[in-house]
Amino acid sequence: PLYLNPANTGLNTGLRAGLDYRNQWGMVSTPFTTYNIYADIQDFNLGGGLGIMAMNDVEGSGLIKTTTIGGLYSYRLVITPRLFDINAGFGVSYVMKSVDWSRLVFSDQLNPVLGNVNQSSATPPPNLNKDFMDLDVGFLTRFKTTIANTDFSNTFGVAFHHLTQPNESLAGIQTPLPMKVSLHYSTLVPLQGSINWNNFFWSPNILWEKQSNFTTLNLGFYIMKGPVYVGAFYRQEKPVLQGGDAFIASLGLKMENNDIIYQFGYSYDLTTSSLATNSGGSHEITLIIQFQNARLTNTHSENGMRKSNNCYKFGNGFLGL
Repeated sequence: PLYLNPANTGLNTGLRAGLDYRNQWGMVSTPFTTYNIYADIQDFNLGGGLGIMAMNDVEGSGLIKTTTIGGLYSYRLVITPRLFDINAGFGVSYVMKSVDWSRLVFSDQLNPVLGNVNQSSATPPPNLNKDFMDLDVGFLTRFKTTIANTDFSNTFGVAFHHLTQPNESLAGIQTPLPMKVSLHYSTLVPLQGSINWNNFFWSPNILWEKQSNFTTLNLGFYIMKGPVYVGAFYRQEKPVLQGGDAFIASLGLKMENNDIIYQFGYSYDLTTSSLATNSGGSHEITLIIQFQNARLTNTHSENGMRKSNNCYKFGNGFLGL
């Protein structure tokens, strides 16, 4: 959630800590792997919430490594208690990027018969590491609507990543990191009408992202019954009707015990593009624990009490999944 939009920082009650692991394209010699850990806490005496996040990403058969460490802050403005609020957040990160020159292969090393046997004339740049600061900002609004005696809890957000477009070149040239724009919307709907439908929720989700000339659209939904949730999504990277990129299936558990929420999730990307037979798809695992009673400062202050009265909680904390 913090990677998606810094305005999600402190959105849930108490202290939340999470771990994400992604293994992309398992059939290649060295899959792309990403680890992400984060923690955020809601504290309305500070305006909204504070968070920290660290990510390590390895790509290009282990050649390029990117490590990001950052802090986040969000502010909540209550418009109508329990009906409408606006959250604004920003994140500042320190990014460390490196390349393993010894594992690169250049064309002058290759013999058409014997393969990689020659010594390359390519010389490494003066610095094989690049460090820079990065800035993300985001906005999010939550509002509740009622249609036919059914409550719809809506969340809509927009985020701007790499706002300053820092130079990420490892070769000493100007290569700005393109800004990424993300739009996301979700709604949570309790399904009613029968005793068997109690605690049954449906949550459609939309995520649109654009960075430079690349655009991605994710469409799908979650269904939750008791502690179990399942999800199905479709990712589109080309214009509509010209073929998609992947179907995504997810399965997870979300349980509450003594005001502590535990969540475990797994998702699999089934590649449908021309990479389908060579990629092996992608796996992602998520672990989250949330201490709902954790606080940084006194919750009985006037400001803290006023904003805490605006908290949403539908489906045993399902909102914000």
